[in-house]
Amino acid sequence: MTNQKNCCELDGNNRPAQPQGDANTLLKVEEVAEMLRVSAAWVRDHATRKEPRLPMLRVGKLLRFLPTDIVDWIEKQKKLAERLKLAC
Repeated sequence: MTNQKNCCELDGNNRPAQPQGDANTLLKVEEVAEMLRVSAAWVRDHATRKEPRLPMLRVGKLLRFLPTDIVDWIEKQKKLAERLKLAC
């Protein structure tokens, strides 16, 4: 067995673990869904038309995601939630 982290595992700070591989490795919709623990349909919707918008790249008709973009997006969402909580 290896000690590789699954893309949906949490790191020591209860954040999604960085997917294995190069930071420039493109993730598929299903991999991002697993990482965020949401459905593939949710990822497609939020990458193409709904808010909050997921950063993505198009490869022809395919949607692809940079792991660093997804981790940055998660951090941005956490900061936004904190600001909204403080405003109440």
